[in-house]
Amino acid sequence: MVIPKVLRHELDWWNINIGNGQNIKPELFSMEIFSDASPTRWGASSGGVRCHGFWDDGERQMHINLLEIKAAFYALSLSKDAEHTRILLRIDNQTAISCINRGGSIKYSFLNEAATELWRWCENKKISIFAAYIPSSQNIEADRESRSDSFDTEYQLNNTVFGKILQEFGTPEIYLFASRIKTKCETYVSWFPDPGSLSVDAFTLNWTQYFFYAFPPFAIIARVLEKIIQEKAQGIVVVPLWPTQPWYPETPSASQKPCPGGREIIRRAFLKRGTPENAVSIMMASITEGPLKQYSASLKKYWDFCQNKQVDALQYNLNIYLNFLLGILDSGSSFSILNLYRSELNLILNPISVANIRPPTPKYRVTWNPDSLLEFLGKWYPLETLDLEKLTYKLVTLMALTSTSRVQTLSVIKLTNISKSGNTLQIKIPDRIKTSALGKPQPVLIFNNNNNNNNNAFIFRSKKIGKRYALRQPFNCIFVKLLRCVALNRTSY
Repeated sequence: MVIPKVLRHELDWWNINIGNGQNIKPELFSMEIFSDASPTRWGASSGGVRCHGFWDDGERQMHINLLEIKAAFYALSLSKDAEHTRILLRIDNQTAISCINRGGSIKYSFLNEAATELWRWCENKKISIFAAYIPSSQNIEADRESRSDSFDTEYQLNNTVFGKILQEFGTPEIYLFASRIKTKCETYVSWFPDPGSLSVDAFTLNWTQYFFYAFPPFAIIARVLEKIIQEKAQGIVVVPLWPTQPWYPETPSASQKPCPGGREIIRRAFLKRGTPENAVSIMMASITEGPLKQYSASLKKYWDFCQNKQVDALQYNLNIYLNFLLGILDSGSSFSILNLYRSELNLILNPISVANIRPPTPKYRVTWNPDSLLEFLGKWYPLETLDLEKLTYKLVTLMALTSTSRVQTLSVIKLTNISKSGNTLQIKIPDRIKTSALGKPQPVLIFNNNNNNNNNAFIFRSKKIGKRYALRQPFNCIFVKLLRCVALNRTSY
C-alpha cells in the first residue's frame, strides 16, 4: 500500500518512540495555565503572572478555534524553563481542548498542524499537558489580557528603513525589547514570556556579549543609554531626534559608527575586496562559531581604535596597523597574543594589495643550469689527491645542490649531529637560523647513497676523508674558516 506523505511523519514518530515506555499513572499537575484568544491578540496567566501578544495580519484572518490553540501554545511560554513536568491548560473553547488532548484533528488539517506543533514543543521539553474547560466568566485574567487595548510596545520601523540601517551599521545578532511579530532578528528578547524569545526583560541580560538592535519605548531611552555606557556595550539604538531631552547628549556622534560585530566586519571586508555577494556566504560558512567569537573580540578592539583615529577600519593603513599592534604589545600582552591579533587582522585587511601600487620585482630574473658546474667539479678527482680547499668547495656545492639548503644552514652543521644508518646520512640542524620560527620544526638534511647518485656518494666519502685532517680538533663544526675571516661562502671542511 502507498502511505500518504501526510502520515509519514506520524509513523516515523511511532517507529522512534514505540519503545519508550511512559508511566500512565495519573500525576499531580505542577502548574496550571489559563489562556484565551480574541480576534486581535492572545492572553495568558498563571500564578499571578500574566502575558499577552498580538496576532499578525495573517493570523487575524484565521478561525477562532485555531487562534485558541495558538494562544494555548504561546501561553506555555510561562513554563519555558520547566522540564519533566505535568501542566494543566485551562481553555474556554471545546474544539481547542479536544484537538490538544487528542494530539490533533482528523477533520481539519490546519487544527491538526497547530496541535502537532504544540505537542512537539512539549515533547522536546519533556512536558506532559492536559487541557480542561473553564467558563469564560471564570477565565478573567487571561480574557483581560487578550482584550486589552494597550499598544505601547508594539511599534517598529518599516522594512525599507530597517534595511538601510543594516547597510550602514551591519547586521545585529539580537533584537532587544521585541515580540514574536515585531522582531526582525532570529534571536530576540521579549517584554513578556514568549516561546520563541531568548529571554524576558532585556535589562536582566549582559549586553556586551551581543551586537544588538533596540528600538525602545521613549520612556526607557535614558535607562537604555545608561546601561550601554555602564557595560560599554555596542549595538544599534533607534531614538528620535529630540535635542531637548535630557538623554540626548548621551547619544554618540554620528561620525562614530558602532562595531557591527565580528561576522559583519569579516563580511564587509570580503565585499570590499571585490568578492561576489553570492560567494561571501560560502566563505563565511568556513568560519565556525568558536573561532568567530575569538575573532570578534580582537576585531572589535581594532574597530574602536580606528574609530578614535577617524579612519576606515577596512582600509589597510600601515601606520594604523602598526600603531594598533604596538598598543597591544605595550599593554603587556605576550608574543602569542600579539601574533594572534596580527593573524586575525590579516583576515579583514589585505596588505598584499599594496603590491598593486608598487609591484615587486622577481629576486632572480633567470635561473642557471648546474650541469656545467657539476661537469667542472667532476674533474676534481680522485678525492684523496684533492687539497683541503678544493675538497671543501666541492662538498659545500654538492650539499647545497642536493639538499637545496641555504649556505647559513650548511655553516652550522656539527659532527655530533650527523648520524649514519645503512645508506642514509642524516644531519640535524638544532641551531637557530633565518628560517627558524616558534612552533616550526628545525630542518633535517637527508642524503641517500645509491649507485645512481654520484654526488651523494661523494658526500659520504668526504665525511671519512675529513677525519684525516688534524685541523679538525678541537672544533665540532664540520666546516671551519680558511686562512682568514671571510664570508660564509669561504668555509673549509
